[in-house]
Parts: sequence; C-alpha cells; structure tokens
Amino acid sequence: MKLRHASLMLIGLLGAVPAGAADLYQKTNASPNMSAAIYNWTGWYVGADAGFAWGHATVSDRNGFNPNGSYSYSPSGGVFNLNTQYNYQSGMLVVGLGAELGELSVSGNQQFPGFSGIAGLAGDSIDSSRTDFYGALTGRIGFTPFDRLLLYGKGGFAFANVKNSFTDTNPLSLANPRGPFLSGTSVSNLQPGWTLGAGAEYAFTDRWIGRLEYDHYDFGRQTNTASNINGSYSFRHAVTDDTLRIGISYKLN
Repeated sequence: MKLRHASLMLIGLLGAVPAGAADLYQKTNASPNMSAAIYNWTGWYVGADAGFAWGHATVSDRNGFNPNGSYSYSPSGGVFNLNTQYNYQSGMLVVGLGAELGELSVSGNQQFPGFSGIAGLAGDSIDSSRTDFYGALTGRIGFTPFDRLLLYGKGGFAFANVKNSFTDTNPLSLANPRGPFLSGTSVSNLQPGWTLGAGAEYAFTDRWIGRLEYDHYDFGRQTNTASNINGSYSFRHAVTDDTLRIGISYKLN
C-alpha cells in the first residue's frame, strides 16, 4: 500500500511540473508587455505659448523726401498665443497641421537720419512700427530620436495687424527743409505673410507635453503716402519678427 501511495504522489508531482513550467514560461514572456508603453504622437493637442519677440523694420524713402534715403531699426516685445495641433506618427516620422492665434506685441521707433546740407541737425520726423494680434496656419514634419522626444520643423501662412506711423516731434524745426507731414502719417493693415520655425517637444506624461520653439515671421511690405505743403512722399515699410517661446500642450485623445 505504501508503495502504491508513493507511486501516486510521484505521478502527481510529475504532472504538476509541466503545468508549472508552462505558467512560468507565460509570465516570463509577458513581462515585456508589462513595461511602459511606447508614446505615440498621433492625436489632437491644445496648448499655449509665451516668450520673447524681436523684429526688424526697414523704411524705404521712395520719392526723395530725405536725400539720405532708407534706414532700419529693431523693434522688440513679447508673444503669447493659444494653439491647436493634429499629429500623425508612422515609425519615427511625425507629420502634423496646426493653427495659432495670439498677440505678437512688437514695437519700436527711429528718428529720420539727418538731412543733406543741414550739418549737425537731425530730421524731426520719427517712424514707429508695431504689430499686435497675429495668427498662423502651418504644417510640420519631425522625427523621434527616442521615445518621448520630438524634433520638428514647421512653416506656412501667417498674418498680423501691422501699423507704421510718422510723428513730427517739432513741426517748425529747420532740420526738416521739406516741411512737416500734415496727412497720411500712418498706415494700419492686416498684413499677410509667411513663417518658418523649428522646435522640440517632450511628452512628460501621456497627456502633457512641453515645448521650446523658435519662429521667424515675414509680414511683407506696407506702403503709405505722407503729404505736406510741398507735396506727397511715398514710404515703403518692411517688417519681420522673430520669437523664442516655451509652451505646453494637452493631448485630447
């Protein structure tokens, strides 16, 4: 009887070994699936950006108001926007479309250079340039060098409200031999343009993404005609802006 009981126990143990081995095999092979899931950039995002902005304004004197000609100066300010983005990922490649709308508050001014033949005196007219609200529609393409980091470039259509104006600080000054401006001293338009930029994003969680981005905006050419008692003079203004900003986005799906 003892021998029979021992035989039954041995058979039971031998039967349990394959089952235990199979269970161990399943757990061992399931362990990679239990690790953190690879981040997928496909989806809709909403976010906000803020940062620094600086610009370049060039005034071209087209009708000889000042024989010394054109000049440039550098406005500065800040930027803030709300944005949305859709990304699609295939392998390491990520493509997307985005839109942004906000405030590009860049302003500055520059006094006219001295007039020819008036030694030691400066022009008494000051040109001012300002951009305020703006928007952009862009496409972008990037890649993921590793899981949660995305490096990308972007570009597309942009627009901004751009205002350029002249101010006569001293209308009676002899430094302005052609006389002070009396009308047409400002022009304000919603200017179309383009933008190019590049940036990096990092997914801190499956929902929250941080961003660092640089963008260049070109808002084309704006012309106004300022008049005084001596005639009318045409001026062309070229305005570009650059921004460096940080942002945060939330993935909706």
